[in-house]
Amino acid sequence: MISEVYYKQHKAIRTKSESDTELLLSRLMAIIIEQNLEIKRLEQNLV
Repeated sequence: MISEVYYKQHKAIRTKSESDTELLLSRLMAIIIEQNLEIKRLEQNLV
């Protein structure tokens, strides 16, 4: 899953000129959001 998110983010950001820190933060946020959504999906499956 993390590699999927990384690929999507890299593809979306590749054309923009942002600093390394901004790239890192945006990737981390994307991973956190994706993981949060995955946790919610798993919780719903348990109910």
